[in-house]
Amino acid sequence: MVRAKTAGPSNIGNLLAGEGIPATVGFGVPYEGLHGIDERAHLAELPTVYAVYQRAILGLLQAG
Repeated sequence: MVRAKTAGPSNIGNLLAGEGIPATVGFGVPYEGLHGIDERAHLAELPTVYAVYQRAILGLLQAG
């Protein structure tokens, strides 16, 4: 039997899936050149992404 495990690099989707919580992964800041020598992320979008994840986690905590 193959056992699932979280291996890095990881994301919140792997963490939630490990706890049995269905998750949509890949939501984050817009980026360019992923995993390349010129990889860039639009850091101005971080507050929006943070707020969405915060609402989702608080909603999960209130549901339980």
